[in-house]
Order: sequence, then C-alpha cells, then structure tokens
Amino acid sequence: MTKNNFNELLESVKEVGLMETGKSVPSREFVIEKRLGSDSSNVKTFAICLSSQDEDLIPLKIYHVVLQPRHKNLHC
Repeated sequence: MTKNNFNELLESVKEVGLMETGKSVPSREFVIEKRLGSDSSNVKTFAICLSSQDEDLIPLKIYHVVLQPRHKNLHC
C-alpha cells in the first residue's frame, strides 16, 4: 500500500469515528437487501470500497451501509 493510499484510508477511518460518535453524518448511505433473521430490522454497518468502476465511489473509502431484511414474496 502506498503512503498516499494509507493516508486516504486513515482519513476515511477518522470520518467513521466522527459518525460513530454523532459528530458527523454520512454524506452517502447505501441500502442493500440481505437475508437477515426474521426478527431483524435494518442493520447499519460500514463497507470499504476496494476498487470501483463507478465514478461515484472512491477506492479505499469507508461507506455507510444499511442492510435491510429481504422481504419474502407472498404467492396467493
């Protein structure tokens, strides 16, 4: 890892610390449907972007992610 990449990752980690203590809010939030337990509600977590073809995402940046329970399709 280059020194520049390390410094960018370190800044991202500091930003997460501010969010966790309520001193900052995420600039972006991703919602992902995931199979969770039946009694689960939304789970907030973080993800590190390792590489990206999406110009809106920055590699080595930590992003706020909300995991939502996947709803079962009901068939009549």
